[in-house]
Amino acid sequence: VIAPYPISAPVAEIASKVLSTELDKMCQRVQTCKAIKATLATWLREQKWCSEVFASDANFILFRCINSHQKKRIFDTLVDKNILIRDQSKQMQLENCLRISIGSEQEITQLKEALS
Repeated sequence: VIAPYPISAPVAEIASKVLSTELDKMCQRVQTCKAIKATLATWLREQKWCSEVFASDANFILFRCINSHQKKRIFDTLVDKNILIRDQSKQMQLENCLRISIGSEQEITQLKEALS
């Protein structure tokens, strides 16, 4: 593997061995993550403070808040609850955008409760 992340041969060999014996388990985890992500994306679209949820194949959701006040409120609320969130507003064309990594169903429930 070269771009974007170089991986040394020993690490690639270890990963290959693990994936060959645990492939079914990994596939199940990927499907679970996708389902949780879809549920969270739907919930975000229903929130008055969310103006856009970006399409993505990654293990996170990027969404845009309706204004900087709402973005700051959401960010501060989640930080106060020790929920990891990243402010992407300094990136080009991502004004008022936040990024949430997809966690377990329990973690996403905690996130929703914190913002409700």
